[in-house]
Amino acid sequence: MMSYNVLVVDDDAGIRGLLEGLLEEEGYNVATARNGKEALDLLSQRASLGPHVILLDLMMPVLDGYTFMTMLAADPALRDSHALVIMSAAHRLSEGHFDLADALLPKPFAIDDVLEVVGRLTHQITRPDISADRRPPAS
Repeated sequence: MMSYNVLVVDDDAGIRGLLEGLLEEEGYNVATARNGKEALDLLSQRASLGPHVILLDLMMPVLDGYTFMTMLAADPALRDSHALVIMSAAHRLSEGHFDLADALLPKPFAIDDVLEVVGRLTHQITRPDISADRRPPAS
């Protein structure tokens, strides 16, 4: 069974810890970041291992979720390597940013909803390195 990578980006330590523990119990590899800058730093360090799913808060200090999404979309090496889930208590989402997301989890969210969204998005992923292993040997 393939293990999927999830990046949780939220300035709330309680939410980060809850999601990290929950997702690790379900078999995901989880990394966390306190803001968009930390998340971008992690992504640039692990570009080849990039997360399959990013759970992103919008309202954070240092670098907010909106700016993070804009920077992610502008980077050809990162923009298509993951599914993006916005976690927000915001009543309005910027039209220009929401289309970058694959799913929305309104806060407060239910644990079952988090697992359903992450599970659905990871099951839609086909990693090139996995399919390459299934090619018949060259003759």
